[in-house]
Amino acid sequence: MHIVRWAIGAAVGVVVVAECWSSSFLEQHSHRWAIAAIIAVAILLAECLPDLESVLPWPGAATGAMLLPLAAIYGCVPETDHLYTIGAVIGVVALLEIVTRRARGIIWHAVAATLLLWGAVYGATGRERAFVGGLFAFWPIVLVGGLAWVRPGLVRAASATRIAVFVLGATATLIVSRTGALQAGRRPASRDAVVAGLVSFVAALALVLATTRAKPSRRTS
Repeated sequence: MHIVRWAIGAAVGVVVVAECWSSSFLEQHSHRWAIAAIIAVAILLAECLPDLESVLPWPGAATGAMLLPLAAIYGCVPETDHLYTIGAVIGVVALLEIVTRRARGIIWHAVAATLLLWGAVYGATGRERAFVGGLFAFWPIVLVGGLAWVRPGLVRAASATRIAVFVLGATATLIVSRTGALQAGRRPASRDAVVAGLVSFVAALALVLATTRAKPSRRTS
C-alpha cells in the first residue's frame, strides 16, 4: 500500500514540475534541486494525508487545516494572485463539510494538497527562497504523519493534543515564511526551516509522548 501511495505522489510531483517548468524556470541547472524537492514533498504528502484525516477526522477539520499551509505559501512566494482562488475553493469545501456534517474523503484531500503544491511552485517564480518556504509550508501535514507513525496512539489522543501538533507545525512554517524565506538565496530559508522544523518536532513529540500511550503501529507495508 505504501508503494502505491509513493507512486501516486511521485506522479503528482512530476505533473506539478511539468506544469511549472517555464513559469518557475525549473529548466535552469541551478533549480535541479527544486525538482527533486517537489517530487519528494509530493511523495510525503501522499504518505501522510491519510494520517491527517485520522488525526483531524471532524467535518471541516482536515480541509480547513490546509488553509494554514496556504497562508505560509502566501507569505513567502512572489506571485500570489492564483492563491486566492485556491483558498476560496478550500474554504468553501470546508464550510460545506461543516454544514453537512460530513467530511470529504482522501480523494478530495489529495486534490486540495495538489492544488497547494502547484500553487507553491508556480508562485515561487524561480526564487530559491520561495521554493524552500513554499515546500516547507507542508511541514504540518508531514509532522502529523510522522508522529502518527512514531506514536500511533496520537489518533486516539485528546482533541486538543491532535490540534496542537498541527498548530505547532503550522506555526513553524509561518515563521519561516516571514523570515528566512524572504531573504535572498536558498541558505537563510533552508537554515530557518531546519531550525523551526526541529524545534516544532521536538515540542510536538514531547507533547504526544506525555499525553498518549505507546501501542504497536497498525500500518501495513
